[in-house]
Amino acid sequence: MNPLLIPRYKLIADYPGNVASLGSIIEDGASDSIYDKYPGVYEKLEWWKEREQKEMPKYVCHKEYNTLHEVKYWCGDYAYFGEGSTTDVSSLLPITKKEYDEEKNINQGTKSLFLNEELSNILKQKGFNESCLAAYLKTGKFVLYNLFLEPDEKLRVNSNLASGLKCTAPLYQQATDWLRKKHSIVIKPFNDFYRKNDEVKIIHYYFKIGKLAMITDEYIETTKYTNYYDALVHAITASLNVIE
Repeated sequence: MNPLLIPRYKLIADYPGNVASLGSIIEDGASDSIYDKYPGVYEKLEWWKEREQKEMPKYVCHKEYNTLHEVKYWCGDYAYFGEGSTTDVSSLLPITKKEYDEEKNINQGTKSLFLNEELSNILKQKGFNESCLAAYLKTGKFVLYNLFLEPDEKLRVNSNLASGLKCTAPLYQQATDWLRKKHSIVIKPFNDFYRKNDEVKIIHYYFKIGKLAMITDEYIETTKYTNYYDALVHAITASLNVIE
């Protein structure tokens, strides 16, 4: 457990046999702490209460958005993250630098599986309302939903966004599935390649966009890209352009 999250209790009333001074603070991490049984004598403190500024954490996690932040400085009950961004301490939980670094690395790798902010927002405007694992804040920051705090899928859709969120962030597979199921649009991958010493070398990726069960061979062919996901983003964008 993070040391700053160990439960603390403040003595707020005297009692027979007490030798401690009123206002004394006691740490007790026991799951069945005796101090919880006497709330009129011991006040259970929030993790940030009764702390000096030098005790406040350098790294925090936002409880609602599950976003990680490095605190530039503390001003009273507010954490300043830079670029004018501040948050009330009651919305935050302390984390260690190790937790911060590990989670940032995981998030960075995970983010590559999701649509970018611009395309996610266009999808929202076109009616996409599927439950997602991630979202974009109004600031543009990518965040993963905390599935322990928000297990209900109905709370992770565009029609029910929490305050501060701009849109959900669909996986690439979610976007292509939605286009197929909702609008009968199929995105098929193709590539240009050559062989060298029995090894296949991909030159370009591109997609053909058509309608399910289309009798004719009409389709839209996308621009060619050396990166598969750049080509896929272009294909999804082109597909959304044909939706009313």
